[in-house]
Amino acid sequence: MKIYIDYEAYGENGEMLKPVEITPQYLDSLIDAAAVFKKINYSIQAIVNLLVDRPNNTADRVRYAMSEYNITAKQAVFAMNMPAKYACLFFDEEECPRTIERLVTLRRILQETQDVFNKWC
Repeated sequence: MKIYIDYEAYGENGEMLKPVEITPQYLDSLIDAAAVFKKINYSIQAIVNLLVDRPNNTADRVRYAMSEYNITAKQAVFAMNMPAKYACLFFDEEECPRTIERLVTLRRILQETQDVFNKWC
């Protein structure tokens, strides 16, 4: 059994992003990246400033975000590429922890399912 996520978003080169298989490892990465929102104080303005007022290329923006907010490159890219339709899940101080907890629960379910499948199939 495989589960996929379709972001309905565009990559940096303007092409539609392809669906990604959701695995426990992918969710670990997503959970780690989502920690960025607490570090930027759930401020969408921080991201807007990075995208509008800062250097024109992504690499410079990422470096600036890393130094300004003490975040990883992966976290910076995740926050800057967040599709607007998902912003309500992450840029809200009350909702973001619940969203992360949902991801943790999904990760646990996927891991348990994978463990059962590996044991019996």
